[in-house]
Amino acid sequence: MTNHTTSEHEAREALARNPFPDLPWIRIEDDGIAIVTGYSEALHRLLRWVPKAQWRVSERRWLVPFSAAEAIRAVLPEITRLAEAARDLDGPVAARPASVPGTTDLLEAFVEGAALLYGPSWRAALARDGEQIADWLDGRTAPNPGDPLVSSLASGLRQKASAFVQAAERLEAGEGSGRGADRTSSP
Repeated sequence: MTNHTTSEHEAREALARNPFPDLPWIRIEDDGIAIVTGYSEALHRLLRWVPKAQWRVSERRWLVPFSAAEAIRAVLPEITRLAEAARDLDGPVAARPASVPGTTDLLEAFVEGAALLYGPSWRAALARDGEQIADWLDGRTAPNPGDPLVSSLASGLRQKASAFVQAAERLEAGEGSGRGADRTSSP
């Protein structure tokens, strides 16, 4: 048995001795701790601090290794609050369909790209397409590379990247933008 497997086994045994409270959105499965709340940006921000937490789009769940059980325990009140809020807004999690297999990478790339382009408020920036994005995140529909929203985001990222490259080149060349260039001249 490798150290990783041993530590996971020990963590699973420790969790069996001190289980989580009985909650409908926390399940102990063979491959780890499943958090079945659906996707939300708030939960994503919370779980990014939990080691090796992964969103599995095709299964509509977060998966966390047993070794991160104490990290989950520490944020369980917030997970509960977010899960209850999602349930109140969207209805029971089990009633929602699973997403289309093979779309995980594109959806993750879209979310990452939107966050890079628009910052943490990317959903607000894309509010006009909010329903379509919510459908993707909840697994009701799947994005595809030819979707105008995906293409528009890719174009915006390329434009922003180009602007960064140009600014870096001007900086390295010692060029300014022309604003305030005559500050050293006397009146």
